[in-house]
Amino acid sequence: MIFHKPDIVDHLLSEGVELKQKGRNFWASCPLHSERTPSFKVDSGRQQFYCFGCNSGGDIITFVQKFHSLSYSDALTYLGINKKPFRPTAKYLLKQSKQKRLQQLRQKYSTWKNSCISFLADVLRNIDMAKTNARTIEKVESISWLYHQESLWQYHFDILAGTDEEVKFNLFKDGVHV
Repeated sequence: MIFHKPDIVDHLLSEGVELKQKGRNFWASCPLHSERTPSFKVDSGRQQFYCFGCNSGGDIITFVQKFHSLSYSDALTYLGINKKPFRPTAKYLLKQSKQKRLQQLRQKYSTWKNSCISFLADVLRNIDMAKTNARTIEKVESISWLYHQESLWQYHFDILAGTDEEVKFNLFKDGVHV
């Protein structure tokens, strides 16, 4: 049986996998298991994936089977390779619902993080300007409350501008609003 498989990179992107190109390969955090550092490699030339964390590998059909818990035949149908109508199972629909909620949470988190970084950068710039322009004791006293808040705002800014996504997400979960 000869059939044409969809491009693995295009399909992974359509599934919401955030791929980053490094050289000729693409890397991501593995969508098949939970991990902190990207170990999921996609070779677009060979149309193969491999995860160094969970040792899963294969082509796009294998990925769809594992990602959606589908049989080989259902994976072919899901990918549109055979012409049968796809009938999702209850397990598949539940997983899709969870993935959609996770994607919405990631989008909400990303929007929150970007607006906080922008806001805090503006606040810290304005504090520096106010401190520079405070040339009398009265002006310094009028902005003294800023001195107390500045270290907290700088701390939040440093977290959000850093690389530890787990610490950033915990700040988001705790509902820190700056």
